[in-house]
Amino acid sequence: MKRILGIGDNTVDLYIDKNLMFPGGNAVNVAVNSRRCGVESAYLGCLGNDNAGKLIYDSLVSENVDVSRCRRIEGSNAWSRIIHNGNDRDFDGSDPGVRAQYELQEADYAYIRTFNLAHSSIYSDLETEIKKLDEVAPLISFDFSDSSDWSYIESIAPYTDITFISADKETEEKAGNLAREIHSLGPSVVVVTQGEHGALAFDGSGFHKQNIVKANVVDTLGAGDGFIAGFLVDYLECQNIKSALIKGALEASKVCSIWGAYGYGVVTPDHQAGRKATD
Repeated sequence: MKRILGIGDNTVDLYIDKNLMFPGGNAVNVAVNSRRCGVESAYLGCLGNDNAGKLIYDSLVSENVDVSRCRRIEGSNAWSRIIHNGNDRDFDGSDPGVRAQYELQEADYAYIRTFNLAHSSIYSDLETEIKKLDEVAPLISFDFSDSSDWSYIESIAPYTDITFISADKETEEKAGNLAREIHSLGPSVVVVTQGEHGALAFDGSGFHKQNIVKANVVDTLGAGDGFIAGFLVDYLECQNIKSALIKGALEASKVCSIWGAYGYGVVTPDHQAGRKATD
């Protein structure tokens, strides 16, 4: 069975209008959704020892995601404040908490070697580790989110094998040009997601277009991470971009049909940092 590691960012998403908080974060979401797709998965990151960190940890255990190298650290977990606009959402502040206190050791690198692919993101604060991760992981997947910082992309993309970036406000032509430019930096496959307009992948020999799969949309948070997980699981199995794009679109549609990135919402405690805009 293939094995996927999510390494890096986590957060609790605070839904202010609902007084609920959900576990999330790109690396966490990819680990959970990969497991739901039928592969073995794990999460390596830093969780606070507060209620928010416990929520994420317990949800990962419930989903049978390996957390044997996950850190539980004294301090506050990362959080993001979310305000909904219909089925869509806006971010209204965040705090990284203890998220970046990795201090990776040789035992961690040995652990990473046991996976077929390690996935991380722009929010993971692992820039100083990316070269080492490239050396130890068979494949590196990386999500640039909607970053337009080309100097940052240039510094990270050469160490990746599969790269994701969001460009939902760009035309398909501009998305294609972006994919070509990132591909020239070293990744074998570049996938540009474009929200309701689907996704575009480039592998150096040609482009592959995928439309969205219609869904009963409840909440779009985490849909892109569901897409990434579906794409990676299928691509590891069959090495076929068209098939992987279809699987990604299917998984994204599933995420859109639930609240939170993968569920597990609980009432936000009164003492939770970030629950009010003044925090």
